[in-house]
Amino acid sequence: MTSSESSVAPAGHDAEPPSYDRVPAYLKWLLVPFVWLDRQFNRLYGSAYNPLYRSGTWATTFLLIALASGIYLLIFYRVSAPYESVKDMVAQPWLVGWVRSLHRYASDAAVVAVVVHILRMLAEGKTWGSRALAWLSGIVLVGIVLVVGFTGYVMVWDTQAQALALAGAKFMNQIPIFDREMGATFDNVTPPPTSFIFMNLIVHLLLPLFLFGVLWLHTMRVARAKWLPSRRVAIVIGGGLSLLALLVVAPLSARPDALVTQPTAKLDLFYSGWLLLQAWSSWVVWPLLLGLSGFMISVPWVLRPRAARRPAPSQHDERHCEGCSQCVSDCPFDAIEMAPRTLGTGPRWSRASIRACA
Repeated sequence: MTSSESSVAPAGHDAEPPSYDRVPAYLKWLLVPFVWLDRQFNRLYGSAYNPLYRSGTWATTFLLIALASGIYLLIFYRVSAPYESVKDMVAQPWLVGWVRSLHRYASDAAVVAVVVHILRMLAEGKTWGSRALAWLSGIVLVGIVLVVGFTGYVMVWDTQAQALALAGAKFMNQIPIFDREMGATFDNVTPPPTSFIFMNLIVHLLLPLFLFGVLWLHTMRVARAKWLPSRRVAIVIGGGLSLLALLVVAPLSARPDALVTQPTAKLDLFYSGWLLLQAWSSWVVWPLLLGLSGFMISVPWVLRPRAARRPAPSQHDERHCEGCSQCVSDCPFDAIEMAPRTLGTGPRWSRASIRACA
């Protein structure tokens, strides 16, 4: 996830999306849907409001809405009676229930925006060189978002939360550092131990603080990084989510039964879809997850284009420089500086050096 998109779309986007010559051939299939969707959004809204150009800022907006609504919900949440307190929220659909639905839908929308952003950066080959830090910190951001979402669902302690807790315990039992079955924590206990709910609450509250610190690291090497979209877009995002939360109440599953070892529940695929992997052996799931994580971390090096396909180093000829400083404004890495010219006569200013242009 990133919010590093420029506030101005690249030239030519209204007419024809650019081609990405540095993208490996085996990734170009990812570009096909983005190129097609870019054309449609540009025709409908213009490039300035194309959400696919600014998926990172959309993700940040969704997360801020989820954070603000979550702080409000804490007033009504009771650690000693998690399910009953959430049920009381649902019983007030015009205020607390509406905020809960807004919290739920903003969290889900953030996952969609993050996935779109990851696929776009991957398809455009923006994962290596100067962007390696953004990619690696983005992986950390994704992990934080998923853990925050997981703990948020467990805090509700309905049948879906019970299924999440039992499945998580099943996977963690494969790590040989625990002296007892973690799933035993939820046996014959309704509700679960208050300490367990309190632990999830603490994690759910503290991790967002780290999230914004990592987000700063995520954008620190990108010039003119924008964390939020324009005011008009923010109003549309907030208004659309608010209307959805008002018209469609976020569902609440049934009260869990501690005697049921494999509860059935309607899953939220954005955060608990991984429960579908329960049908596989844990010895298959762990290597799969670790392999996928390892690949994502290695992307800046594995998908780095060959030297022949990398952009040539920028060259500067003071005889042709007009001192307009347009290159400084256009460079997405803030890698160009203006300095007094040293050759002959002409404009007072000329480029000093290119620090990094990859």
